[in-house]
Amino acid sequence: MTEIAVSDSQSEAVSNLLEKDERQWWTPSVTDALDRSVILERFERIRDANLSVLGAHGVDAAAMLEDYERSVIFAHNAFDEFEAPDASLDEKFDWAFMVPARGRHASEVTDFLPILDASYGATPDQVHRTVAHLAPTKIETYRGNDDIRGMILYTPAYFNASITTDRARAHQEVMAAQRRVSEAAHLVRQRHAVGLVGLGAVLPAVTQFGNKIKEEGLVTTTGHGGTVHLVSQIVEQAILSRRTESRIGMLGLGSIGSSSLDVLRQSPLRDHIRSFGLYDIDPSAVQRNFHAADTKPVFTTLSERQLLSQADIIVTAVTDSIDLDEIERRDGRLIDLEGKIIVDDSQPGCFSREQVEARGGKLVWVVGSDQSDSSFLHRESGYTYGNETGLYGEGASWGCEAEAGALATLGLAELAVKSRVTPEIAREIGKVCFDAGIRAAWPPQSFGQPVEF
Repeated sequence: MTEIAVSDSQSEAVSNLLEKDERQWWTPSVTDALDRSVILERFERIRDANLSVLGAHGVDAAAMLEDYERSVIFAHNAFDEFEAPDASLDEKFDWAFMVPARGRHASEVTDFLPILDASYGATPDQVHRTVAHLAPTKIETYRGNDDIRGMILYTPAYFNASITTDRARAHQEVMAAQRRVSEAAHLVRQRHAVGLVGLGAVLPAVTQFGNKIKEEGLVTTTGHGGTVHLVSQIVEQAILSRRTESRIGMLGLGSIGSSSLDVLRQSPLRDHIRSFGLYDIDPSAVQRNFHAADTKPVFTTLSERQLLSQADIIVTAVTDSIDLDEIERRDGRLIDLEGKIIVDDSQPGCFSREQVEARGGKLVWVVGSDQSDSSFLHRESGYTYGNETGLYGEGASWGCEAEAGALATLGLAELAVKSRVTPEIAREIGKVCFDAGIRAAWPPQSFGQPVEF
């Protein structure tokens, strides 16, 4: 992105202009075909709002216009490939990691769509709603080895996890997201001959573990095996960093949370675990996990705050944000996280690192590290999923990314995960990742920076 000097007051003025009519930030429905004119119109709206604040001349305006042009060119290239006939095979790849927009983490797109940088006034929600109109497109390639090549396919399937209580609306968004993922799957199979696709972030949930994707010759894997494996590895790092037995809290007991609990119950470090604490907004999920056979005491809590208070190491896997400032205002009491470690695998991340550290805690994400001889999972152009909201260090990878890359590199597509991950699946995929050279990242990290235990 071009070096810019847009002030906070200018950015705020632009934001005020862009927010005048929220109806203009609509997202495509299941019946809407992707249309390049829509995303180009969004870019124009941001450009014009900036020009009205900056004026048509000057360094800041020139930098903004350059970023606008770069974004327009990228969108045209994406649609040109998307709309080309299937018969015109492009560069061949063996596997792909399919990643959606992560909502609150808007900076992940500014490497290739710089006009959407926060300094130009668009909010994270407006960015999310804008890229929902982009055609699926290759944004990065992996170093690979002599035989296997991989790519990252940006798949702008829109889904707002915070509206899950509105079932009718949530259903419509899931259906629309499924269409976008199916279009992306068709693109990588027909245009790049990809045989294996890893599903990032919320894509396993919106595609029913990939089973809604029907593309002949294409195998999908959820990434949950690699993720749960890395959760257990990172929790074990956290356990070893403490001098006393640890109470492990599980905040969110969906597919990742409950599977991680099952694996941790069988951890080689279980003698260092004092007890397990459970919380989920769905009481039936708590009941199911409470009654599972276990040799360690299990306690339940009535809120996120209570779990944070009673556990030492907290694993989170939820779909909504947790605002510690807001919880304190609501309850009229401070939250003490002194000495606590939060391992956050929420998509997108549910905690603010700044808020956690201000209360004495540590926040880490579930990240692996490619330590293979071939460095096959290193991204060739250095894409990090956002400077402040992505990964730290060369070779760092998400668990779902590591799973897909390891399966492809070792030629084990038959082990692809298309169901809820079990402890057996997590151990099997964990071995595949280990054999491929993937380890839990050290030092641990979050928000693009290392974390010291």
